[in-house]
Amino acid sequence: MDRKGAPQLHFNGQFYRINGKPNKDGKINWRCVVTNCSGACATYNSNIGQEVLLVSLKDIHNHATSPTKLYNLERRRKIRTKAENSDERPRKIINELDDNYE
Repeated sequence: MDRKGAPQLHFNGQFYRINGKPNKDGKINWRCVVTNCSGACATYNSNIGQEVLLVSLKDIHNHATSPTKLYNLERRRKIRTKAENSDERPRKIINELDDNYE
């Protein structure tokens, strides 16, 4: 999920966003999240947390992958979830998550 709550696809170290609406067959087109990058793919599933079957892939990107981006996004999501459901102080939440990752 991106910051606005839209689903994102992570494949081979790259992140993709939904491009338009699904077609009549349920095929979903995805574009790379980086502006002016031509990377794209298509799937038949956009359910969060489920594996998808890639039906086409244009894996030509004009930028490098970020090995820590997925880790950072997942860490941020866990902090946000814990903060929404807890009365603990922010520093304590962050320290607990940092201890779990070490």
